[in-house]
Amino acid sequence: MNQLAAPQRSSRRPLRVLVLLIAVLAAIVTLSPVTTAQALQSTGHGRGHLWAGDGTSWLGTYRLADGRFAFCLEVGKASPVGHDYVLSTDPPGLGLSATDLAKLAFISRTWAGTTNADTAAAAQLAVWSITGLDGRTLSYYAGRANGSRDAVLAKAHTFIARAAAEATTAVAATVTLKLGATGTGTVASGLTTTLSKGGTARVAAGTHSGTITLAGAKFGTGQATSKSVANGRSQTIRATGFGPTNTVRATVSFGDLPYRSTVTVGSSGAGTQKLLFTTAPTTTATKSTTATAVSPRPFSPRVVTATSAASAEAGAEITDKLTVSVKPVVDQLTEWGVYAAAGTTKPIPVTVRSTLLGPFATQPKRSSTWPSDAPVVCAVATKVQNGPGVYRTKECTLPSSGYFVWVESIDPADTPIAKGRDRVGAWRSAFATATEVSFVPSAPTIRTTVDGSSHEPGACVPDTLIADGFPGVDVPVESLLLGPFSEAPAEGTDLGDLESHPVAGRAQTVVSADGTYRSPCIDASEPGHYVYVFRSEGSAPREDGSQEVPAFADLLAHDDESFAIDEPSTPETPTAPPTPRVTVTPPVPVTPPMTETPSTPTAAVPPTPESPAPPRLLAFTGSVGAAPIAAAGAGTLLLGTLALAAVRLIRRVRDRRALEADVMDAL
Repeated sequence: MNQLAAPQRSSRRPLRVLVLLIAVLAAIVTLSPVTTAQALQSTGHGRGHLWAGDGTSWLGTYRLADGRFAFCLEVGKASPVGHDYVLSTDPPGLGLSATDLAKLAFISRTWAGTTNADTAAAAQLAVWSITGLDGRTLSYYAGRANGSRDAVLAKAHTFIARAAAEATTAVAATVTLKLGATGTGTVASGLTTTLSKGGTARVAAGTHSGTITLAGAKFGTGQATSKSVANGRSQTIRATGFGPTNTVRATVSFGDLPYRSTVTVGSSGAGTQKLLFTTAPTTTATKSTTATAVSPRPFSPRVVTATSAASAEAGAEITDKLTVSVKPVVDQLTEWGVYAAAGTTKPIPVTVRSTLLGPFATQPKRSSTWPSDAPVVCAVATKVQNGPGVYRTKECTLPSSGYFVWVESIDPADTPIAKGRDRVGAWRSAFATATEVSFVPSAPTIRTTVDGSSHEPGACVPDTLIADGFPGVDVPVESLLLGPFSEAPAEGTDLGDLESHPVAGRAQTVVSADGTYRSPCIDASEPGHYVYVFRSEGSAPREDGSQEVPAFADLLAHDDESFAIDEPSTPETPTAPPTPRVTVTPPVPVTPPMTETPSTPTAAVPPTPESPAPPRLLAFTGSVGAAPIAAAGAGTLLLGTLALAAVRLIRRVRDRRALEADVMDAL
């Protein structure tokens, strides 16, 4: 028994080791994650033919536990029915070229799911034609189809040809976008495969569904911007932009596409043949495209205008500044419209027609309408070729004084049809806006003169003003009498520096219309030369600061405005008679015979000369103050003094003569 026990213990030790190894392997398998492999059991035959010759040989697909169907890859090996298979993608060791793999992928996805026995049998023959026939022919294996042998064989050749022609390695999406000048268009998606033999092929329309997403447009007449569509099917769209051009972007996306050359193979460890499965469709394809077209929406141009001169002189040339832009209007373009030209776009041209109206006698009032009977100075046209911006009209000459007003308009008829006439809105300016009025003030003339070229001292001399071209508004004119000068200023001498010249007086005259005016007179009391000049600040300013008659002056010396004041005549002083020389001899005392009282002779008294008459004093009407009055008073006082001196002299002469007579009598 002892001898028998040892072998028993010895035989148990290897068994224990084996059990332990199996447990470790089971744990490893259990704990290891499944990545690319998946166990799946083949449950039996699918679609095809069982050969009547042995009742076991099968030609067709095999059914798997998950309901899928597969083709046999290795003819001559044991049947896969009842065995478990692990699936993997593109496993190594098949020994097939990329082209052959693409063919197998095409056959599998095209016919693996068929329900037709002949089709399944023919597809199996097509697979073996690629993987190998184990030294036999297709015709040999086609015999398994029994009475369908010839039909199956013929179809197999067709499948082989199709696989060679249609097998693919990749797929790409396409999208076609068309956008017209009306703002509507179409979009269509497509799929294009890359063939294993080289080249590409379009996938038949309607084969797959994808999604098209739009930017800048919507589908049909609705509001949707995304839609599920079949490949190859066209959809109507409409642009929604408000720019001068419509730019629409369309993006199509497809998923679950089967056009790769990837194959899925099932392998069993039981030595049975491998199976070819249809690879899950996981390929995606996306494509975007953009289309641009001229927008059909209209736009409304507008112009902000400003005259080049708010005031100017008659004969001046003025222009009008045009600032061109787009007026915002609902459902119209927000920018300047364009038209298509030689593969590009250009701004739609418009013409701004400008008319200068006037003259108007008074400041025109703003109005939305233009006066129909207003005189027209000129009309000019400005071509707007480059869209929004600043433009300037041609010149117009102001013919006279008065108010002048620019008005403008845009007429679509000035734009050619081919360049977008039907999209141009009409425009017309208001009348007499503040920036569109030019004022030309009146340019009246005044000629002045004085009466006489010589006057006596103290003469009150007025200025004569001859007015021409005055518009009927009050214009104060100041006349200035300059002098006295020692010499008469020459004709044309500039006397504008009034502070350096003597001013005898000032007088103001209000001139309102054409005619002759006389200023208040100004006294010229001192001898010398005088000249009148004049100046004016013009008419009173209006609310806008303009003047009907602007400031003017004439500060030059003119002979017609000059006169002289003569030196005053000095009264003649009477001359006393010469005093006789008297020699006094000492008297000899003589006794007079008798005493007589001598008579006193009356001395002859010369006549008293007449006193000079005082000069005439004229009323002073200027504004020079009391200087002329003081001068006149001084003159009067001087004359009185001279008269008294003359009387006193005469009396002294008379007294002297009387004294001389007494002396003579005494002798």
